[in-house]
Amino acid sequence: MKKVFRFTVLLASLTSSLGAALAPAAANADYPDRPIKIVVGFAPGGGVDLVARAIAPFLQKELGQTIVVENRAGAGGAIGNTTVARAASDGYTLLLGNTGALGITPVLLPDQPYDMLKDFVPVGAIAQTPLMFLVRKDSPYKTFNDFALAAKPGDKHITYGTGGNGSISHLIAESLKYKLKLNMEHVAYRGGSQSVADLIGGQIDMAMDGVAVAGGFLKSGDLRALAITSEERLSVLPQVPTLVEQGYAGEVFNSWYAVLAPKGTQPAIVARLNDAINKAITDPALQRNLREQQGAAVMPGSSQDFGKLLASELERWRGAVQVAGLRQK
Repeated sequence: MKKVFRFTVLLASLTSSLGAALAPAAANADYPDRPIKIVVGFAPGGGVDLVARAIAPFLQKELGQTIVVENRAGAGGAIGNTTVARAASDGYTLLLGNTGALGITPVLLPDQPYDMLKDFVPVGAIAQTPLMFLVRKDSPYKTFNDFALAAKPGDKHITYGTGGNGSISHLIAESLKYKLKLNMEHVAYRGGSQSVADLIGGQIDMAMDGVAVAGGFLKSGDLRALAITSEERLSVLPQVPTLVEQGYAGEVFNSWYAVLAPKGTQPAIVARLNDAINKAITDPALQRNLREQQGAAVMPGSSQDFGKLLASELERWRGAVQVAGLRQK
């Protein structure tokens, strides 16, 4: 009788252990079985929001579930970051951000209740887009070298505008200002469209922004781009030379868009999401949308690839923040 009892206990124990081991696999196999929410830390209509809404229907097709984009704007993306850091790690609440929200804001605002490398799991990159050095159509500067020569220390007062203190445009400009020993003053605006408007109006000498904001003005002839920060010229703006080809080797800067999940998200779910992203960005319609609207090129790769990029970008922009003299609050 004792042997039978022991055998029954052992069998129950093995069954329980086996069930526990198989439960995650079963859950992963069913994922996703309800709508997925993508949190964007910026207001509707901005670059990050546009990318999220552009890729959502393609992810929906790959995952077979509704994708809901939710805007949690504020603090340079920190509010959206915090929202997802506190969310359940079940794969149903994701964060879609850009270089600013994921690589710069954590450096500028280090006292937030999350750590980008500890409280999130990298899922995958979506795309990257460069910035441009812009002047108005009647500007005396025809190349970036013309502008850099005029901005050398002297009596001339050179101003440039960006979408705000600590923006990627601001940090790129300040990095080059430091390296090239330029004498130019930053004018911070509440958004890139405002800086471009003042550039056209003659209030500043140069502005930095991307295709989404400046593309239409370049096509109309109201603005001229002196240089673009990508490694190669863009197919949508083939007339704009890169910094690299103008003699500034290694000066490549891109704003990227990517997806993260809360820490603790199961590897199988992360792999499923990464696979869906990589398949979505191969669609010609999405690529065309990103290229024409944002000047963006897709970035296929693994979650590990994006994890390495995020870590390196946090270090890169930490150095740029120091160069720019921005105090960490």
